[in-house]
Amino acid sequence: MRILARQLELDELIAVLSREHQQQRKRLAELMDALEKNDFEKGAKLASDFDNSSIQHIVDEENVLLKMFIDAYGRNGALDAIQVFHQHRTMHTLADAISKQSLTSPEGLGSTPSDFERLVCTHFSAEEKRIFPWALETRNKLREQSKI
Repeated sequence: MRILARQLELDELIAVLSREHQQQRKRLAELMDALEKNDFEKGAKLASDFDNSSIQHIVDEENVLLKMFIDAYGRNGALDAIQVFHQHRTMHTLADAISKQSLTSPEGLGSTPSDFERLVCTHFSAEEKRIFPWALETRNKLREQSKI
């Protein structure tokens, strides 16, 4: 099944994405809490849920925001967004590793959960402080250019 980007105006989409970041932060806190309490079965489920609940979010960011940046600035001009959105793959890999290792060999988790937490927090901050404002600025710039 192919997931399509939500058909929302950019302002509304960014508001939705920001709300989803808040929800994901709560899920992340629950995940970290479960792992700290050695509840590895719950941790595995929470890591998997975190990853699965991110799919629509990532589709929206990459198919709407990233596409807009590349169309407006080219790949070189969109490099910041490309690098930030590339973190989606690393987050997926880490969430998957946490989920699998929690069930098979939790002693092997090592720093993976804290690496995941740090990456998610850094990623969300980059999107909220740089990427989302840049998307709105780019949209406004494109609107102005189309009026000329």
